[in-house]
Amino acid sequence: MPPPSFSSQSTIQVHAPRGTIALLKDATQAVYTYLQKGSDGGAAWTALQALLADLHLDTDMSDPEWIHAPEPERSGTCESIAERLNVDLMDMHGGADVACMLRVVEQAAILLSPGRLIAHWAHALVFPALSQSHALSYADVARAHRLCVYMMLSVPLEVYDGVQDTHAFRTDVSPASDAALAFTQSVFMLYAEGPVPGRHPAVASLDTILSMYSETRPTPFLHHVALSLSPTCTHLLHALILFLQRHTMHTYRITSTCLLEQLLALLVTLDGATVVEEGIKCLVMILPHVPYWLSRPESNKLPALFRLYAHVVTVFVHANEHVRLLFSTVYGLFPGPFLWFLRAPDACLAHLGDTMPWDENDTLPLQRGSDIYLEHHLVHPQLAKHEPAPDEPAGRMWQHSDPADLLAMCQRLYVPTTSIPDRDVPLPMADESGDARLRSEWRFELYMREQLLMHIGCLHRDRIAGTAEEEQQQQLQDTNRMLRTQLQTLQAHMERQRAEVQAANARHMQWESELTTKLNTYRDERRGWMLRVQELEVELDKARSVTKSQADVISDLGARLFRADSDLQLAAPKFARLQKYDAAVHRLHGSLSEWEDKLTNMDVQRDEMNKLLWRFRAMELHVVNSERSARHYSEATERLSYDKAQLDRDVQVLRAQVAEQRERLQHLEALRWQQAVPPAPPAPDFDTVHALKSRNASLELELLECRSQLEKHAMDRAQGERRTHMTPALAESTLFSPNTLRTPQEPAVGDDVVPPLSLGPSAQ
Repeated sequence: MPPPSFSSQSTIQVHAPRGTIALLKDATQAVYTYLQKGSDGGAAWTALQALLADLHLDTDMSDPEWIHAPEPERSGTCESIAERLNVDLMDMHGGADVACMLRVVEQAAILLSPGRLIAHWAHALVFPALSQSHALSYADVARAHRLCVYMMLSVPLEVYDGVQDTHAFRTDVSPASDAALAFTQSVFMLYAEGPVPGRHPAVASLDTILSMYSETRPTPFLHHVALSLSPTCTHLLHALILFLQRHTMHTYRITSTCLLEQLLALLVTLDGATVVEEGIKCLVMILPHVPYWLSRPESNKLPALFRLYAHVVTVFVHANEHVRLLFSTVYGLFPGPFLWFLRAPDACLAHLGDTMPWDENDTLPLQRGSDIYLEHHLVHPQLAKHEPAPDEPAGRMWQHSDPADLLAMCQRLYVPTTSIPDRDVPLPMADESGDARLRSEWRFELYMREQLLMHIGCLHRDRIAGTAEEEQQQQLQDTNRMLRTQLQTLQAHMERQRAEVQAANARHMQWESELTTKLNTYRDERRGWMLRVQELEVELDKARSVTKSQADVISDLGARLFRADSDLQLAAPKFARLQKYDAAVHRLHGSLSEWEDKLTNMDVQRDEMNKLLWRFRAMELHVVNSERSARHYSEATERLSYDKAQLDRDVQVLRAQVAEQRERLQHLEALRWQQAVPPAPPAPDFDTVHALKSRNASLELELLECRSQLEKHAMDRAQGERRTHMTPALAESTLFSPNTLRTPQEPAVGDDVVPPLSLGPSAQ
C-alpha cells in the first residue's frame, strides 16, 4: 500500500512550487520502495539528494560538518516540505527495518530539522537503535550517534547564560530551544543513571555520544554534567574523567560553570566509596588548573574543599591512595591554609569566610586521619620561602605556573614507605562492573602519566639547556685562554714591528719631505702650463670664431655684390627714368608745400571762427532761454523738424558729391600711376590742381556748417525737453561736439570724412 502522500488531496495541501512537490513525491516513492520492498537504496539516496538540492529549500548537505553547522533561517516552503516528509516517514516507520530507517532519517535530517527529530524520532528510532546497538552494524550505530549529537547541538548557546549563578537553565527561550535543552539534559540524566535493562540505551553508546558532544561544546558539556550530578552518577564522573584526560586545554572552562561547586557539595554528602573515589580523581585532575580561582575570597570554594577533605578522611579510616592524592594536591597547592585547617578548622574556615558552623567532634578524627599522610610528606618549600599577606589569596603564587609542574610538585612532596600500601585496600564491589572501574582507573593513571611526562619533558629540556649552557661556557673559557696566549704573542710581535715601523717612518718622513718639495715645484710649473694652455685655447676659440664670421661676411658680400651687379645692369634704363621722375617730384613737392601752408592758415582761421561762433551761440542761448515761451518752443520744434529733414537731404547730397569726388580722385591717381610707366610723362596741370584744392576747401566749409546746424537743433531740442521736465541745466548743454572743434589733422572716427587731396607720394 503506497504512503498517503501520493493522494492528490494531500499533495495539494503542501504549499510549495510544483517542481519541489514533484521531487518530494519522487523521494517518498523511492524511500517507500527501499523500506517496504527491500530494494537497492541508491535510488532513494539520489531522490533525497535531489530534493535537498532544490533551490527553494534552505538545505545544504555538501558540508561534511553539517552536524555541527548552525541551523539557518528556514522559509515557509521548506517547513511545509519538511512537515509533509516527516508525516510520510512516520507512516512508513511501522514495519520498516531500524537500520534502513536510520539511513533514511540521517539523509533527511537537515531538512526535517532538530525540532522534528526530537519530537518524533528520538524515542521512536534513535533510543531503540542505541538499545539494540549490539544487533546493528558499526556504521548504523554511528548514524544513531550522529543523529543524537545533531539534536543535542541544536540548543542555542545563549540558553547557557547565567547557569553558573542560578544553577539552572534559562526559561525565557523558544519552545524549540526548550525542547532541545530538555532532550540534551535527558541524555545526560540517562547516562548518570546507568544502564537499565530493556528501557534505556546502552552506556557505551551514550559514552560515545557525550564524547562527541564534549569535543564540539565543552562549556555546555560541563554545565550539563554539573546539573546532572547525583549520588549514582558514577558513569557521569567517568565521562568527566575522560573529558579532562582528552581535553586538558578546556579544563579552565570549569571556572565559568558551577561544576566544581556542585561536585564538592555532592561528595560531602556521600559515604559510598566508589562515587567518592571517582570524584576525588576529578578533583585531582581539576585543582592544578584553577588554584588561584579556587582560593579567591569571593568564590568561597576553598572552605568547601577543606570540608570535603575532612569528610573523606573520616569516611576512609584506613590509608587510601585516592585520599592520599587529594591530600598531596591540596597540601601542595595551599600549604599554609591547609595546615592551619588541620590545626584549627573552625578558625581557618571563619577566616576564609565560611559561615557554616564546624562540629568540634570532627576535629580529632580529622587530625588523626591526616597524621597518617603528614608523616609521609615533606615540608613544603613555600612555607620557608614565602610568607603570604593576610589578604592575599593562597593560590596567587601559582597564578603563572603550568598545571603539569604543579601536579609534579605536589607528587614530589609524598615520600612512600612500606606502612602505606601502593594500592587501595580492597573494598566491597559496588553495583557497577569492574570493567568500567578499571577503565576509569586506567584513564586517571594515563592522565597522571601524561602530566608527569610533560613535567619530565620540561625538566629534561631545562637540563639539556643547562648542559648546553655549561658546555658553551667551558668552550668560552678555553677560547678565552687560547685567545689570551695569541694576544701575548701578537703583542710581542707588534712591539718588534712597532720598532721597525718607527725606523721606516723616519725614512719615509725624509722621503716625503723631498717628494713634497719636488711635487710642489711640479705643481707650480704645471699650474703655469695649465694657465698658458687655457689662455691659448681661449685665443684659439676667438680666432676661430672671427675667422668663421669673416668667412661668412665675405661669402655674403660676394653674393650681394654679384646680385647688385646683376640688378644694376638690369635697372640701368629704369634708373634713367627715375632721375627724370625725381625732377618732377621735386617740382610737385614745392607745390605741395605751398598748398600745406595755405591749409595751415585756413585751419587757424577756422579756429578763430569756431571761437566766435561759440561766443555767439552762448549769447544766443541766454537770450532764447529768457524770452521764448512754450508756444515758440512748439513752433520752433516743428520748424526745426522741417529744417532737419531739409538738412538731412542736403547732407545726403553732400555725401553723394563727396563720394563722387573721391571716385574722381581715385581715378586720377590710377591714371597717374598708369602714366608713370611711359618714358616721357606729361607735365601736371596746375590749374586743375588748384581748382580741386579750392573745391575741397569749400566742401569742407559746407560740411562744418551743416554739422554746426545739426548740433544746434539737437541742443535746442534737448533744452526744450529739460524745460518740460522743469530741470534746466544750461551748463550741461554742448554747443559743439569734439568732432566740430577738431582740426583737419584730427579725423573723427565714425563720421563722414572727406579725405584730403593727394597729389602723389612725397619725395624721399
